[in-house]
Amino acid sequence: MNLKINASILSAVILSCVLAVGANGQIGIPDARLTVKVVDDDGSPVSGANVAFFFCKEFDGNAVAKFEQVTGFDGLATGEGATEGRFTINVSKPGYYISGAPMPEFRDTVGGRWQPWGATVSTVLRKVGDPVPMYVRKFGSEIPEVGTQCGFDMLEGDWVAPYGQGKVSDFTVTLSRRYGGWRDFEVQAEIVFPDKYDGIQAVDLPKEFSYSAFRWPRLAPTVGYQPSFVAINAWYPKDSGKTAVRSDNGAQNYYFRIRTVVQDGQIISALYGKIHGGIAVEPRGAKLCVIGFNYYLNPVSLDRNMESDPARNLAPKVRSFDQPLEP
Repeated sequence: MNLKINASILSAVILSCVLAVGANGQIGIPDARLTVKVVDDDGSPVSGANVAFFFCKEFDGNAVAKFEQVTGFDGLATGEGATEGRFTINVSKPGYYISGAPMPEFRDTVGGRWQPWGATVSTVLRKVGDPVPMYVRKFGSEIPEVGTQCGFDMLEGDWVAPYGQGKVSDFTVTLSRRYGGWRDFEVQAEIVFPDKYDGIQAVDLPKEFSYSAFRWPRLAPTVGYQPSFVAINAWYPKDSGKTAVRSDNGAQNYYFRIRTVVQDGQIISALYGKIHGGIAVEPRGAKLCVIGFNYYLNPVSLDRNMESDPARNLAPKVRSFDQPLEP
């Protein structure tokens, strides 16, 4: 399971970083030195982790300058190499999710060395806990009608009849739309969870996990769910005096809860899930408006585990490039 994640992320690291050719002290290219402290979720040092430093030139993608070191009992590893000011780091260990590390900002060079020389940065290498199979979908579809509550079934991944094969309206989507052209439109999709205890809530992913392949808290919350959410996308002519606005961006994330059953004031059944990257609505190039979001649904009642196993996607007929790759 983890090998697939590691390979894809490592490839992205290499492709996103143009890499230098020489060794330390290459003529005309200053050296950089950096120490990485690797800790686990509890802040304890992680020994035996492989830290790969990729030192980069500014505009040369012909070859790789790479330095690797394994962390000791103190969780430290140090890398040094010639670079024109950019490099990336890949941290890995069996039983852990692959991670990167923050980069210090190089200010200038002194004696052929980037400053700060030998800076120390920290990164969290999160243990693989209990990844579970989930329904994982990268959903995108036309909203069927304007001004009508269109039901959506999250287990089926489809609109409820008469618009699709869905059976249960986990939430409804009501579209309002004004379209005057490519740069003159305003659309809103009101998402409503009809059951009293169902809903959605925004989450700020912990900053300490921002470099990890698994960035979410491990458990969804039990409280704080709101019954509705409005997704917006609007673009106005330059002379309108109005500012373009859209409610989605790649940093937005949400928890949701559906099919909640309460007995004697206690939740006895419910399904939990997460939405990664926001909820987008887009009228351009669409018949009415497309709605899109990436979601993960744990099908086990009352199981709030949000650690998905990408190798065991329960969603049928989903192509590999149609599903999010994160756990």
